[in-house]
Amino acid sequence: MMLGYQAVLFAMGAVLARHHAQLAAPDPSEQIIRRMASGPTLPVAGGVATITGLALCVGLTLEWGQSGFGALNPESAMRQIIPGVALLLMGTQSVLASVFFAAMRSAFDASRPLPASGRLRVGWPSSDT
Repeated sequence: MMLGYQAVLFAMGAVLARHHAQLAAPDPSEQIIRRMASGPTLPVAGGVATITGLALCVGLTLEWGQSGFGALNPESAMRQIIPGVALLLMGTQSVLASVFFAAMRSAFDASRPLPASGRLRVGWPSSDT
C-alpha cells in the first residue's frame, strides 16, 4: 500500500515537473493532477490523515496503559494499529510531497525571466498555465 501511494506521488511530481518545465503541451486530462499537486488539497488531506493516524496510535497506547501494560487482545489491537500507522505514514508522505512540489514550483518560477512589468507573480499558479 505504501509503495503504491509513493508511486502515485512520484507520478504527480513528474506531471508537475513536466508542466512547469514546459516539456510537452498541457494535457487536459492531467489538469486535476496539477490542481491537486499545486493547491491546498494534498497538504490538508495529508494533515488530516496524519492527525487521524496519530490519534489511533495514541488511543491504543493509552488503552494499553490503562490495562497496566499487560497483554493486549491482538485482534482489536491490530484493527487499530494497522490503519493508524498507515494513515500516519501516508499523511506524512502527503505533507512532505506537497512541500517538495512547492519547492519544485519555486525553482521553476525562479529560473524564468521576469515579465515585462518587472514584478513577480505571487500566489498559487493558475491551473490553466
